[in-house]
Amino acid sequence: MDKAILVGTKDEPRLILELQELCDSIGIETITTFEVNITKPTAAWLIGSGKAEEIIETALDFEADMIVFNQELSPSQQRNWERASGLCVIDRQEVILEIFAQRASTREAAL
Repeated sequence: MDKAILVGTKDEPRLILELQELCDSIGIETITTFEVNITKPTAAWLIGSGKAEEIIETALDFEADMIVFNQELSPSQQRNWERASGLCVIDRQEVILEIFAQRASTREAAL
């Protein structure tokens, strides 16, 4: 079972709980969650670089396998997170797509 740090916004606390349930359904164990304020999303990280460093440090301390964001990440943001942390970084959409892929009963549905 993969272990993950979940990242969501403080203004939508129920969505982080929902994300945790989605992750559980595909075999991703939640180690801890971070609720952050995103007043002005940054192009490089989505959140501020200081908070990004804190999340990465926590993920490495807890020996997490991945970081999962409740918000949609751009490809460059995802790449920045993966390079900085050395971990798999996904967003809510990827979790949902994985649920569909795991439950698909035909080859066409899996694609």
